[in-house]
Amino acid sequence: MKWLYLVCFIVLSLSIPASFKRLTQGFRIAKMHDEIPYESVWETKSPLSQQEVVSILDQPFTYLNKGAQCYAFLSEDGHYVLKLFRFDRHQNLIRNWVGACLNKPSEQPAPLEKRKQFFYAAKLAQERAAEETATLYLHLNCTEGQLPLLSARAPLGQRLSLPLDHYRFVIQKKAVLLEEAFLEAREKGVLPKRLEALFTLLMHRIDKGIGNRDSNLWRNFGMIGDRAVEFDFGCYGLRPDFDQKEARVREFTRYMHPLRIWLQKNAPECLSLCDAQEERLR
Repeated sequence: MKWLYLVCFIVLSLSIPASFKRLTQGFRIAKMHDEIPYESVWETKSPLSQQEVVSILDQPFTYLNKGAQCYAFLSEDGHYVLKLFRFDRHQNLIRNWVGACLNKPSEQPAPLEKRKQFFYAAKLAQERAAEETATLYLHLNCTEGQLPLLSARAPLGQRLSLPLDHYRFVIQKKAVLLEEAFLEAREKGVLPKRLEALFTLLMHRIDKGIGNRDSNLWRNFGMIGDRAVEFDFGCYGLRPDFDQKEARVREFTRYMHPLRIWLQKNAPECLSLCDAQEERLR
């Protein structure tokens, strides 16, 4: 029986770290630190004054979720989301080590290059699509004495006090996830209005020559009232080919397939709105 107890002990010991990681969603303060030096190219202008930014950040925040490139926190008043950018060095080291062992170059960009690509996308969202992404303030260069200590709660309720001058982050208006907003709109009889808002958002972004390599409709989009927003901008990039009709149509229709599937199940009477919008594009 001793061997059975030993096996159980080993299995339990191995499962504890994985279970803990699921509970915390892998949250670690160290992942939010990086060594990228100051670069003037990452300076941006905000529609908010410094006083307004500090006023938003002076309230407590609570951990909300984890994205591919950030940890998201919700403000106490429920109006703002603070996304603290994270940089997973451990994952990059493993990827590079595996590639070296297999004598195969990594297909992923080098860590520094990947971060710069993300910073470029964030700056593009702030400077050219702030309205479309609900972006209020972007902090890509570390600063000194400009921002307050953030009072926040981590995933397990731990109290955090983070010197925001030393972190890279974005502040956005809080949006309701698109599917939740659409279901609510269907109950209120205003789904067509919100569908039109989504179409308008997509066309505004395309008109500005901005594409998104990540076309996940339900994960990246939301609503603020009756206004649609694309709050995940991490894969934004300039698309000069959007001055061609064919490219514009392709970009728009990428989002219509998942939308049509959802409408077929939840509101088939609204499918004609997709047809009408696509016909206008052509």
